Amino acid sequence: MTKLYHLGKGLVEGIELIPDYQKRIQLVSPFIKALDKDIDVFENMLNEARYLREVLRRSKLREWSNCCKWATEAVFEYIRKNEFGDRYSRMRCNYYYDTIEKCKRLYKKDYLDSGDDEGNELFEVHVEDEHPQYFDMAIYDEAYEKMEAEEGIEEIMDTARRYWNLERNSNEIVEVLSDKKAVIFRRISWD
Repeated sequence: MTKLYHLGKGLVEGIELIPDYQKRIQLVSPFIKALDKDIDVFENMLNEARYLREVLRRSKLREWSNCCKWATEAVFEYIRKNEFGDRYSRMRCNYYYDTIEKCKRLYKKDYLDSGDDEGNELFEVHVEDEHPQYFDMAIYDEAYEKMEAEEGIEEIMDTARRYWNLERNSNEIVEVLSDKKAVIFRRISWD
């Protein structure tokens, strides 16, 4: 049993976390299929998705319009599946942090500072995984920024390889991945 920390909302003590409970893999899978065919097919699909993103944002559906996030996840999943098969799938696991302080720092950076606080709470979670996997989220963020800036897919793929190869940036943000059973143990106050 491993004690980890998780940001979430609507969670209560005793419930089991469900990996990909919002079925985001369904948003990522078409991009993976495009990559399986060819990088040009992927880039064409991404251009079409960027157009659709603008339509969704104007319709107040911002969260689901983030095609660059789903495309970045697809590149990471494609590289993982083809080159790092022993790693947990980002889309089929839960995300944690190994300290309360790291969880609070991420919450401040991603939610409070960006003005996008969605009512997330902090939880201690007991995970039935003796060897969860630790990766540098700053490298993922780097790949996402490259996708937003429309940099080359090959460069984004190389960034994904660095992530799966357990490399670290100087400004690392270590996230913990596990697809094993995880139960909310207690809610932790932000104070």
